[in-house]
Amino acid sequence: MRKSFILFLAFVCTTLYSCKNNNGKADEFDGITVYVPLINEERTPKPEMADMVESVDTVFLDNSVLESYVDNVRSVKFTKDLIFVQCEDVLFMFDWNGKFVRRILKKGRGHGEYLSLARFDIQEDKELITVKDSRKEEFLVYTFNGDFVRRFEAPTYTVDFAVLPNGHYLMMNLFDERRCIMGLYETDENGNYLRPLYQVPDYFKHISINDTYLSHINDTLIGCQGLEENDYIFHYQNDTLVPVYKIKTDIVMTRDIMENDRAWKDSETEYGKTSYWETNDHMGITLMTPGPDNKIVFVVYDKKTGETVRYYLSELMDPEQKFEYIPSFMYCYKGKAIVTYSYDIIRQSEEMMKFFPTITEESNPVLIFTNL
Repeated sequence: MRKSFILFLAFVCTTLYSCKNNNGKADEFDGITVYVPLINEERTPKPEMADMVESVDTVFLDNSVLESYVDNVRSVKFTKDLIFVQCEDVLFMFDWNGKFVRRILKKGRGHGEYLSLARFDIQEDKELITVKDSRKEEFLVYTFNGDFVRRFEAPTYTVDFAVLPNGHYLMMNLFDERRCIMGLYETDENGNYLRPLYQVPDYFKHISINDTYLSHINDTLIGCQGLEENDYIFHYQNDTLVPVYKIKTDIVMTRDIMENDRAWKDSETEYGKTSYWETNDHMGITLMTPGPDNKIVFVVYDKKTGETVRYYLSELMDPEQKFEYIPSFMYCYKGKAIVTYSYDIIRQSEEMMKFFPTITEESNPVLIFTNL
């Protein structure tokens, strides 16, 4: 029973939360096309959970000291020894037994301080952490011990970034009026612009409604949700950006919808990507249609079998299901899907309370690492 529940839990996690290069053209694409019906809800059978999930690890985060209290988790990453948990403007570090190691809290206006910790990434071999301050529009670099190393300016409206194995950065930037660079590009370790990887035409700027574009698939491979045609997903490895997936829908957006913010919000013939994640064996993406009767479709593509699994919001909220909850957070990092469950979420289900009987309002969130 416990194994079945955990496998089901892991699958829901993976489905819930779940660019094209400069010279490439859409008609040259020879990768994998993933069809996502948004009008005609063509469904596929649910897979066996064991086919997707290799193993599940549960980590109970220590909260024995005041400094270790975690609330409102925003992101999770890890190394072979440490788990990094972002909670608002604080970065916590635990070991794989859940024991508290330290926290990094550098909030302020002084040297080596940030006003708002928007996101972070890590470089394991050099034991460095890069954080983006969304208020001051700059990046700051710290050691794993929390010592300040350096800072550099962020291009306007950098919505996502990832550290490359060589210490350079991938930057996804939108609405950059200062440098006229909109799209994906590479910088050196100090944020100096090196080269564009692809640029996004201005008239596509309204069609993405999330802020997660880059996914660490493994130590050397990074996935990128594209914007140029609103349907490509790319892989970046060894200085090369390659379109791998094309998301094809039964809704075709016209140019006036793509270039007009008001028309986009009022249209009944558009869709947006709300999340993208990827591991070694699976790719997941979430799309949403507009209007009061909007549909949310969660898509998982199995790289080993070539099968696509789709679930719609109405099915996920089926009252016949005993699991009347939605995971509050979900992240993918280097082959693992990571979900955090707090007391507020767990207490909504009698089934979940059976597996976490000791959790209380004072407990830190429980981390579920699903190997996909």
